[in-house]
Amino acid sequence: RGFTAPYAGFPLSQTVAQSLRPFPQFGHIPVQGDPRGKTWYDSLQAKLTKRLSHNLLVNGAFTWEKSLQEGVDTNLNGTGGTLPMNVLGGQSATKSISALDKPFILQVTAQYTVPKLAIQKFAAYALKDWTVGTLLVYSSGLPIPSPVATTSIANQLFQNSTMNRVTGVNPYNVDLNCHCFNPGGVLALNPAAWTNPTPGTFGNSALYYGDFRFERHPQENMNLGRTWAFRERFTLQLRVEFNNIFNRTFINDPLATNPFAPASKGPNGYYTGGYGYINLATTSTQFGQPRNGDIVMKVTF
Repeated sequence: RGFTAPYAGFPLSQTVAQSLRPFPQFGHIPVQGDPRGKTWYDSLQAKLTKRLSHNLLVNGAFTWEKSLQEGVDTNLNGTGGTLPMNVLGGQSATKSISALDKPFILQVTAQYTVPKLAIQKFAAYALKDWTVGTLLVYSSGLPIPSPVATTSIANQLFQNSTMNRVTGVNPYNVDLNCHCFNPGGVLALNPAAWTNPTPGTFGNSALYYGDFRFERHPQENMNLGRTWAFRERFTLQLRVEFNNIFNRTFINDPLATNPFAPASKGPNGYYTGGYGYINLATTSTQFGQPRNGDIVMKVTF
């Protein structure tokens, strides 16, 4: 077709596309920390502090924000290294909300110290000076990456593309936050909401959408502790720290890579694969493990 090898010894089993690279002797060269991207962060932040009085201290913070990025975050479904999707359409074509965007965040910390009570002397000593503290964080879920096109454009141009989002079609089959469905018996995401772009072209979808998010994951921790001072230089501290104090159940994030992936079921009738499949296993990396706690003792002398 009129193309020649770019240098002597170039493997003729390689593709024409490889021969047209600026450095055809190399494959993908990942770029780390390229400073050409842009980010935007706009927010309304409010803070309320109840200063220490009557042995109670409370801090509350609320953030209403929008995080945008252009050429910074990589769509996690892609295989193009650190480069964003659709970059050949111009860097501005990659502008979308950030992968870390959480529009609403509420954080509350509180601490209460039990005073000396006017009761029997031994009981008063046993109960006083215990401190109860909490850390409560409630926020929006993180955005789900848009699916990657399954056309051959990634092999032809060494650049992935997103699929096209179908207008008016709900990307969910169920509400991930309603706690009203059996996560093993349904596919949470709707494959009909996505379609491949025309072969040889890039998709027109953003990398992330504000209305396409994973489940919300509250963070609710509590601690209880006390410090005894026996001498000026000798103290004993005992505390108990609980994570997920209310023992909330968090499902794993649904599989969101390929809407065309065939669904599969196990002998128990639960799904084992497919777009929107939720793995029911509790793993060490799953956010929100079952309630657990640590007992810590610290001696200072």
